[in-house]
Amino acid sequence: MRRILSQQTTDDSPRAHVAAFGKHPGWDDHIADIGLDTDALVGLKRSLYMEGVGGNIDAATWEKLDGARRISGFHHVFVWQAGQARIAGRMWASRDGKGRSRYPMVVCAQCAGRPLAWLLEKALPSLETVELRAKEVQTADAVRALIDETRAALQADADAYDPNAVPPDWYASGRALAQLAGRAELGGDGVGFRRLLYKIERDLGPFLDPRRAGAASGVPAQHLRVPACENDEAPSLALWYGLLSALLSPAVPLLLIRPVQETWVDIILGEARTPQFFCLLASRESIPFASDIPYTLDPAFMAHAARIVEQWANGSVDPRQLLMAEDGSRVDAGPERGVKRWLGQMKAIFGGG
Repeated sequence: MRRILSQQTTDDSPRAHVAAFGKHPGWDDHIADIGLDTDALVGLKRSLYMEGVGGNIDAATWEKLDGARRISGFHHVFVWQAGQARIAGRMWASRDGKGRSRYPMVVCAQCAGRPLAWLLEKALPSLETVELRAKEVQTADAVRALIDETRAALQADADAYDPNAVPPDWYASGRALAQLAGRAELGGDGVGFRRLLYKIERDLGPFLDPRRAGAASGVPAQHLRVPACENDEAPSLALWYGLLSALLSPAVPLLLIRPVQETWVDIILGEARTPQFFCLLASRESIPFASDIPYTLDPAFMAHAARIVEQWANGSVDPRQLLMAEDGSRVDAGPERGVKRWLGQMKAIFGGG
C-alpha cells in the first residue's frame, strides 16, 4: 500500500478507540455494543447502522432492486468525518446466532489527535484482520477479546506516531487534484471531471464556502458516486477525501464508502439520512457515476475548468478556487438539457415526480 501518513498533531497522548456493532453468531440478536465510548462512535452507529442500514431494510428499498441493480451484499470500507472526529471502519455480511443475515457486522476505529491518513494506514489494515478473525470465531467472548487486542495494538501505534517523519499531504495538493482530473476512469479527456465539478457547483454550494458559517445548516444531505481511481481501498478514499477536504467547509460532515469488490466510492455530504444510504447495496446500474451524467456544459465553463486544473498542476492556485471567474463571479455552467433528459429517464425507471 502506498504510504499516506501526512498530517501533524499536537496531541501527545491520544487514545485509540475500537468499536464493534451489528450482527455476529456470538449474539442471538444485535451485538451488545463493544467500545462505543465516544459521542462520535455513537453518532456513527446511529447514522450508518440504525438510520442507514436499518432504515433501508425496514423500507425494503433494496428488496425492490432486481439482480443487475443490486450488489451482492455488504462488504465496505468507509471513512467518516464530523467536526474534529474522524473514524475509519469496515462492514461485511454477517448473521446472528439464530441465522438471521439481513444486517452486517461493523468495526471501526477512532483516535483523536491522529490524522485521517494515520487511520487509513494503520487502522484499516488492523480492521481487515478483525474481519477475517471475527468470521472464524463463534462466541461473544472471542469477539470482545479480539477488539481488546486490536485496540491495544492501535494504541501502541498511536503512541509511536512521529509527525516529523511522514511525507506531505500528497492527496490534498493541487498537483494531486490535477492528476485526478486526468484519470482514465474519469474519461481521460477531462470531460468527466468537469461534469463532476458542475455537479459540485450546482448542488453543493452551501457546503463549499468556509466563510459562510452555518450555511449548510438544514441543507439536505447530498450523495455523489465517483470512480474509485485506485485499486486499493485506502488510496481511493484518500484521493477523494483530498478533493472534498480542499473544497468543503470543515464543518460539513463527510462520509466516504468504498465497496471492496466494486470500482466506485460513494460520498455523502451533510447530515445523512436513510435515503442517502440506499447507495450501499445499489449497483452502478441503479446509481451512475456523477462524471457520467450527460450535463450540457457551456464552453466558457469547460474552458474555465480546464484553466483551473492547469493552475492546480502548476501549484499556482489554491484548490478552493474552483468555479469562480477572475472577477469573483460564479461561472455559468450553461443549459441543463442533458441532465434533465437523464433525470427523466431515471424517473421513468423508478417512478416519482
